[in-house]
Amino acid sequence: NSMFLFGKMDHKEEKCPVHLWNESAQTKYKSLFDLLETMASETFYGLTSSLYPVIKVGEILFHKALDTLTRPGGLQQISHLIPSFVEASCCGYYRAAYFLGILFEAGLGVDIQPLQSLLYSMVAAQGKDRLALMHLGYKHYQGIDGYFLDYDMSFGYYISVAKMTVQDRQALEGEQALVEPVRLMDNLVLEIQTKENHDLFLWLRYQANHGNLFAQKKLAQMLYWGQQGVMRDIKAAAEWYSKSALETGDPLSMYEYALILFKGRGVEKNTKLALKLLKKAASKGSHEAINGLGWYYETFEKDYVRAVSYWEEAMKMGNLDALHNLGVVYGAGLYPGMPEKNEIEAFHYYYEAGFYGHIESAIHCSSYWSTGSLQSIPYNPRQAVLWAKYVAEQNGFLGYAMRKAINAYIQKSWNEALLYFLMTAETGIESSQTNIAYFCEENPELTSNHIAVDCAWKYYNLSAFQENPYPYALVKMGDYYYYGHKQQTKDMTQSVKMYSRAALQNYSQAYFNLGTLVEEGIQLPPEILELLDFDIENQSNSVSVLLQLYERCINVNIEEALVPCSLALLRLHLKSIWTGFSCAALFFTTGSVVLSTLLLFAVKHFWVSTAIIPSTNVNEQYPVMNSSNGMTESDASNLEEASLSSTAAEDVELSETGIVE
Repeated sequence: NSMFLFGKMDHKEEKCPVHLWNESAQTKYKSLFDLLETMASETFYGLTSSLYPVIKVGEILFHKALDTLTRPGGLQQISHLIPSFVEASCCGYYRAAYFLGILFEAGLGVDIQPLQSLLYSMVAAQGKDRLALMHLGYKHYQGIDGYFLDYDMSFGYYISVAKMTVQDRQALEGEQALVEPVRLMDNLVLEIQTKENHDLFLWLRYQANHGNLFAQKKLAQMLYWGQQGVMRDIKAAAEWYSKSALETGDPLSMYEYALILFKGRGVEKNTKLALKLLKKAASKGSHEAINGLGWYYETFEKDYVRAVSYWEEAMKMGNLDALHNLGVVYGAGLYPGMPEKNEIEAFHYYYEAGFYGHIESAIHCSSYWSTGSLQSIPYNPRQAVLWAKYVAEQNGFLGYAMRKAINAYIQKSWNEALLYFLMTAETGIESSQTNIAYFCEENPELTSNHIAVDCAWKYYNLSAFQENPYPYALVKMGDYYYYGHKQQTKDMTQSVKMYSRAALQNYSQAYFNLGTLVEEGIQLPPEILELLDFDIENQSNSVSVLLQLYERCINVNIEEALVPCSLALLRLHLKSIWTGFSCAALFFTTGSVVLSTLLLFAVKHFWVSTAIIPSTNVNEQYPVMNSSNGMTESDASNLEEASLSSTAAEDVELSETGIVE
């Protein structure tokens, strides 16, 4: 106000005699007034950037528009809400730009517009939106939807997210959750998703309060990482880690609580107590704690002789962090007695740790492959993409969006589930692609009325061509090729291939379906029988092939496949007997097979009726990463604290040292 420049303002004279905005204006600009009212309740103290209030406006605009879409009938308003998403994007809230890119990619309430999709996706990627970067990396990795195949460009997108994933895990800020590949067709896993007021969580808390070590550790883990639908609460997690460490003396709990004390997460820093706990856990044989002692002497004492000694001891016990740390000291020329950098030796350590899922080692390996800068490590852009993609898919912001999708599905908020499944599926992560395809099959009216693409076909197909596809998706694609799907004609060759790929993962339904094809007169190619490790000497004998298929069908999953596969096997035996034996033999054999089937069915019924749903998350196993499939299979507990940076230098390109606890 210019009055401030020339003298003291008379507040009495500044009072407005009437409202500046009349009723019609307030009605016309209702959205603006709602936004201003929301902004009035926001606090902007301690801002690190002058742009923060503008970005906050964009965030509010985005979520208000998204909330409208998630209401019943909200998807019909997409075209009217696009301006709100555009405005949110212009305010610097780049998740809105990514969302617009997905709308135009899938034709969700709008016409499919590839150029618009590309434009908004690139805007979001420039703003470092993790999902947008993964989306573009995936498109260039596969060379689909009008994007050209370019491993180098794909790597550029994925490695950006991979490095941010390490930083995000250290910061533990923002809307993050552990990436958990919960699949909608897996009822057991869906049943153990919980909330702070649900029975499972309350039961765990009750057990933990009564001294149950498993419950204490599980609660701490769930709260620290935001697992199984529980909201992240670092302070509460620290309390449970403290309880299990100090009251039970469990070595792993002491190690985990020591790290929290070192870093001051949820508690005040206490280096003295942390070191005491670390030494006590190490004395009990904890390889995590032994590696942690190496980190302590490197970080606080700069004693590389003792640090390396501890790391080599932990490495012999199978500790992945120790492998990574030894790679760092070799690569930085810090190994005692060897002042020269030895990147070749470092790579061997990185590779072994990365192979089993260590995310920082995987980043180092992918960087070497992307450049081919070392003579003994050739340029391998595809391998670089696979390992960078693996790390990127552990990002906490992706995990949060996936959790939103699962929670919405459990709560039967179908619009919200669809939107979040779509956002995460387009990042290229397999579990979300399988989930949205399954969701589209379950809700054909909802999806067909609002999505221009054939949702089920597209995402089952994308899931089937992942490096490590889920067998359910392979079988679904096999079914689509077998029966024909909308505009897709029947293709028995493709059907056999899809079922065979699922069978290679010991999926009983795939063996059963292959048996059905053989009974219809389709001969399985010799190379497929060889891959399945069947006796191929009698491949022309369909009965021999069928016997092997149905027996394998039973053996790989006796609980689920017993009845259908046993009946198929019975039918096959009866058919053989009918054509080659007398009536007496027929009745005797039939009775024997039927009796055996009934006994097996009774056993199966007993197993099912006495089964106990496991209280641990079955998805806590990470896939194994190797040169053929680019995935990993180490226990989640090995990665939980290992991924957290332990030296200040690590913030710069994964560090000069990059040591992890």
